[in-house]
Parts: sequence; structure tokens; C-alpha cells
Amino acid sequence: MAQLAGQRHALVTSETRDLATARTRAARVRTPAVAVTAEDVTLGKPNPEVFLTAARLLRVDPAACVVEDSTNAIAAGLAAGMRVIGVGPHTAAHHRGLGRRIPAAATDHGIRLTLCRRP
Repeated sequence: MAQLAGQRHALVTSETRDLATARTRAARVRTPAVAVTAEDVTLGKPNPEVFLTAARLLRVDPAACVVEDSTNAIAAGLAAGMRVIGVGPHTAAHHRGLGRRIPAAATDHGIRLTLCRRP
């Protein structure tokens, strides 16, 4: 997370702000300046509102990447017109039928990345 310092990034979650803050504190991770939580939107994932709100607040084009690992978040990212990076070996199953699959890649740490983008 320290590598994100100085880079535009956001926490986007369907959780409440209090729960998201508690979880980032428990993980000893600083909550980003831009955090979009359940209180900030009217529709949750898989609706793209959470990601579009974050992109607007960050002043970035929604075509920027979003890192996710859940079915609803992958669907929301794709619906927002974003490229999706699925983290974890189980994500390939989440996005079948949601977008065009790009083969997964493995890193030195055993993390598998599956890239998916709107067709």
C-alpha cells in the first residue's frame, strides 16, 4: 500500500464507512483520502455507481483499472466501463460471461491475476 502514496487511488466498498475504517485500521492500512462507502451511493454493487463516484472524486477517466475479487465488484467495474484486474485464483470463475477473459498471470508470490475488460 505504501507504493500507492502520491498516486490517485480510492477505497470502494459496499460496507459502511465505520466498518471500512475499522477493517483498514485492523489491517494497519491507512484509509485513502477518497473512500466511497455504502453511505455515499444509492445503489450498491453490481451497479457501477460506487466506481463511477470514485472515478469522479479522483478526477480520472472510468477506463482506469480497478482491482477486485468479488462477483458483484467485477460486474460493477465492467458496467462502469473500467478494466478489471481480478486478484486471486478464484476470480476467473467470477467473471465468466461478464467480459472478455485475458489469461491469468502468476507472480513470484503466487498471486494470480486475471484481466477482464468489456467486449
